[in-house]
Amino acid sequence: MIWVGVAITVVSLALIVVMLMAKHAPFKPRLVGLGSGFAALIIGTTMMAPILVRPVIRCLDLPLRHSPVGTIASANAVRSPRRTAATAAALMIGIGLASFMAIFTDSAATTIDARIDATIGSDFILSNSAHGAYMPASVPDRVARVPGVASAIELRSTSVEIRAPKTTGWDRKFLNAVPARQRAQALSLTMTSGTPRLANNTILVVDSEATKLGVHTGSTITLRAPRGTAMRFRVAGIFSATGSTNYLISTASHDRLYPLSARLPAAVLVNASDTTTPSKLRRKLRAALAGSGSFIRIQDQLDIKREVRSNLNQLFGLMTALLMLALLIALIGIVNTLALSVFERTREIGLLRAVGMTRWQIRRMVMMESVLISTLGSALGITLGISLGLALAVALHSEGMILAIPGLFVLAIVAAGIIAGLIASILPARRAARLSVLQAIASE
Repeated sequence: MIWVGVAITVVSLALIVVMLMAKHAPFKPRLVGLGSGFAALIIGTTMMAPILVRPVIRCLDLPLRHSPVGTIASANAVRSPRRTAATAAALMIGIGLASFMAIFTDSAATTIDARIDATIGSDFILSNSAHGAYMPASVPDRVARVPGVASAIELRSTSVEIRAPKTTGWDRKFLNAVPARQRAQALSLTMTSGTPRLANNTILVVDSEATKLGVHTGSTITLRAPRGTAMRFRVAGIFSATGSTNYLISTASHDRLYPLSARLPAAVLVNASDTTTPSKLRRKLRAALAGSGSFIRIQDQLDIKREVRSNLNQLFGLMTALLMLALLIALIGIVNTLALSVFERTREIGLLRAVGMTRWQIRRMVMMESVLISTLGSALGITLGISLGLALAVALHSEGMILAIPGLFVLAIVAAGIIAGLIASILPARRAARLSVLQAIASE
């Protein structure tokens, strides 16, 4: 089984490397391949863990080698590599997944914060509090008449069907529209080719989508509104990923493509004039929109970042619960392993006591063995989790992912694993220390 695990690990690593190098392959198949590689890597590492026990513990026990008690504890930990690996496996998997999710959530939050800073230059963003819902068509004009508002830019977001050279049929995407003259005020785009100016029947496309569609500046694609008309658009420019939009046209083009019922603002981007402050303008906007009910929310960049962090914190809470469950399972496993080990070494413990080892030294020996096992699981888990997090960040780099490793949380995970091992050793160490010397020596 160990060599099967080695084979699975090698194959999974090869699959992950191939998926990371296939930068021009379709995104979804790459993600599926990476997910399969990650799952196989966890399984393979778990199966081949017994051959890692001896070298890893030899590295971890360096601080313990100065004392005979530490040396004996280290020898006990590697005495049965299969049992030690099986005991540490639950902790390894739990800590590995927890550290991976910590890196993913922190990277996602950092990436979104950077995109918000780079693309949204307005002081406030007005949107419907119901996710994905639109606002009344009168809202932009009402906001524009509020004293202290320098500009109120309508942003539309609708579903559209696209046909391009690389599509086999109609692909459904989301399309954004802003007034052509206010495009620069609404969204900041970094162009890789073409012009950012919007004209009639022209469209701006993000670079990743342009690759998937097989289009470039000057290409022609066909857009069709759901249950509506189809129109041909010329690609005026290609821009790098921002996270705020993938396809952008002018509101004038949007009016011709969609029926009147679909010409509703998804958001309104508001900029304050020099004669007022953002806090005063927020109060004025609330007063002006009071008649629209409470469904219109007024947010600035910090509000949006907090909302994103709040959503990610829910995932973080799930991750923490997963870690606690893994620690509980690992704690039970370590207790059982140590209890069995103490039972099997009853005579050995009696002989150690007979030659002068004290009760406290026996207790320390069992505690050190437990800490070594838990540190082994923590070390393998952290290595696995950080490796998977790095691989995912590299895979999503083309989508704009920014790698962020929460160092303090990773250290806290390691500390929690070691403390769990220390707690798990209390009862077995107490039993070992209380063994009668004569009865222990006489046991078979």
